[in-house]
Amino acid sequence: MEQELKLLNSSISDLNWFKENSKEIRKKHEGKFVAIKDSSIKEVAKDVELLIKKLDKKGIESNFVLIKYVTPKGVISIL
Repeated sequence: MEQELKLLNSSISDLNWFKENSKEIRKKHEGKFVAIKDSSIKEVAKDVELLIKKLDKKGIESNFVLIKYVTPKGVISIL
């Protein structure tokens, strides 16, 4: 339970960092997926499958990073 809470808090912190830095992130990584951990981008790729492969090569477990799609400017995401 303690590890799950730590992971949740880390994900919330990383999501807040993503939101606060979204303009700069969009400039560099528009239309791509980014993997975020500890308030920094660990890897970038055009699709999730490739992103996970890149993370694996770096020894980073994809289950423990926040993966976000960087929507292009002017595109609206409906969830």
